[in-house]
This record gives sequence, structure tokens and C-alpha cells, in this order.
Amino acid sequence: VTELRRLGEVNDLLRALQSLSRSLPARLDLTDVLASTRDQIRRITEYSAFVVLLRQEATSDWSVALADGTPLDRTLADAALPEPAVVALAEDRAVLELDLITKDEAGLSPSCRSALYIPLMARDRVTGLLALEHRRPRVYGSDEVRILSGLATPVALAVDNAVMFSRIRTLAAEEERARIAR
Repeated sequence: VTELRRLGEVNDLLRALQSLSRSLPARLDLTDVLASTRDQIRRITEYSAFVVLLRQEATSDWSVALADGTPLDRTLADAALPEPAVVALAEDRAVLELDLITKDEAGLSPSCRSALYIPLMARDRVTGLLALEHRRPRVYGSDEVRILSGLATPVALAVDNAVMFSRIRTLAAEEERARIAR
């Protein structure tokens, strides 16, 4: 019975992952992409804080694209990132922290104890960071790491596409204004 229940849960998670993977590439609005990602991840696992940071190419800082469950400034410097997040970005892999307090660490949300940090890679470069944190220790495990790591690539591509589309839209509007002014 326990094994059947576990298989049912895995099936539900895979269905959610498939649904998100199908819908993300078609979306070109960053807010829509992030909201869809948050909603699907909420169906997969619980969290106290869900954060998506995007790398700003011009300044090398991080912009907070989405912060659910924790108040953050609009931008963060590399020095403001938790150490496990820095490791995730440097090693291009998901980093799981079972209990931040025992390692004398703090997450993006100071009240959280367990965390999962996943780099978002698109077109051979880091485009962002996905962070899930929870107030309880040992909430996340290898199942969440595996599933959310698989989700990272389609999310990264969808985010990157939405950011590029926004830039193109802005450039087109500026070009149109210049044309009208001429």
C-alpha cells in the first residue's frame, strides 16, 4: 500500500512536470512564466519561501523576479546570496541543505531552515537561480532535487525567452518613437 501510494505521488509529480514543460516555452511574458512556475512547484512540493533571481548582465547583480514568502530588496549582490546558493551557481548543480542552522547558515528568508537552490542555465550561461526554503528542517530530499532539477532547464529557457522578448519589445517601441519623431 505504501509503495502504491508513493507511485501515485510520483505519477502526480511527473504529470505536473510534463504540464509545466509543455506550457512554459509558449509563454513570452515574464510575470506569466514565473507565476506558472510557482503554481506548478506549489503542486509538487511545499515551501515557506519561493524566490527566483535573475542575473543582470550589465551589473552582475541579481534582480528579484519573484519573492513569495519572504521580503527581499529589488536587487541583490553576490555577497548577499546564501553560501549554498553560491555553490549551486559555481558548480552548476542543485544544492540541498537539510538544516541551515546546524551549518550556521542563513537562507534568503532568515526564518527558514531547509533549502534547495537550483541554478537556471540557458544558452550555456547562468540566467537565474531558483530557491525553495522551508521553516522546518529536512523538508526536501533527493526526490525534490531530481524533479526540480529536471524542471530547471525548461524554466530557464522560458525565462530567458521572456526576457529577450521584453527587450525586443522595448527596442521596437523606442525605434518606433524615434521614427515618429523624425
